[in-house]
Amino acid sequence: MYWYAKVIIGLIVVLFLGGVVFLFRGCLPAMSKISLPDGVLSDDVVVETETEESPRAEQADPEVQAIRKQLRIVRNHLNGGSIVEARDAAERILGQIDTEKHKMQWRNTLKLLSEASTQILFSNIPTPEKVDYTVVRGDALAKIAAKFNTPVPLIQLGNGMDETEDVIYAGNVLHVYTADWNIWVSKADFLLLVKDGDRVIKAYDIGVGAQNRTPVGTFHINVKQSDPAWDKPGYGKIPAGHPDNVLGTRWMGLKPIDETPKTLKGYGIHGTTAPDTIGTAASQGCVRMLNADVEELCKIVPYRTPVVIED
Repeated sequence: MYWYAKVIIGLIVVLFLGGVVFLFRGCLPAMSKISLPDGVLSDDVVVETETEESPRAEQADPEVQAIRKQLRIVRNHLNGGSIVEARDAAERILGQIDTEKHKMQWRNTLKLLSEASTQILFSNIPTPEKVDYTVVRGDALAKIAAKFNTPVPLIQLGNGMDETEDVIYAGNVLHVYTADWNIWVSKADFLLLVKDGDRVIKAYDIGVGAQNRTPVGTFHINVKQSDPAWDKPGYGKIPAGHPDNVLGTRWMGLKPIDETPKTLKGYGIHGTTAPDTIGTAASQGCVRMLNADVEELCKIVPYRTPVVIED
């Protein structure tokens, strides 16, 4: 009889487990699933829940689906090395998108545009914005940079030179990126845009001042400093690299211009020792960036670049 009991118990266990699997599979259609379309950035993940209130992906907003299709084209251009085509396609999306209605897709477009622009700015990829300049006797990189209102590092990196390399010879042809540089800062969006006139070139995530301390107005960049010391109010200077120095690796001083009150001085754009504060209101009033981002920004925009800060 003992073996009969074991067989019966075994059958009961099998039937029980089979019922559990059946019930679990029956519940699957009601569970959420995540799909990531090819070429769409990770923060544009589509979360689908099969409920009456939330349609499936094939019934989603057709405008969103159209934007995603265009974003995949941009990504394919980037992956295929067609950098200028990727930039131009991203710019077309920006010209059509409703930034309030489709804010996530807008930011994803800015990311792809920034990726393309970085490769264009810091390489010898030919574009209409780059002019060919033939070096003449007596030239120096600083002199050429001043002539075209562009930073020396942008000339160096755009011509395959190292940033420590400053020797040029008469007859050398340099590709110089020219632009009407300006910066727009949105406190509400925690976003900094680098622009050529009205044309967006790059976008960066930023942090701003706690308790609305970041001033609004028009400024220009009057100082660039590597590894800055921090003159902490009520404390004194804190050297670069000190754990209490919050400025990170770069400081770009902002001087108020136009109708902006001249009392709004002492503010700047700088790096950070607290990268988790990017995207938040946590600074004492300055615009805060990731160190790698502010280092790149310093190489792109020249002195006296206008900076507009808006709520």
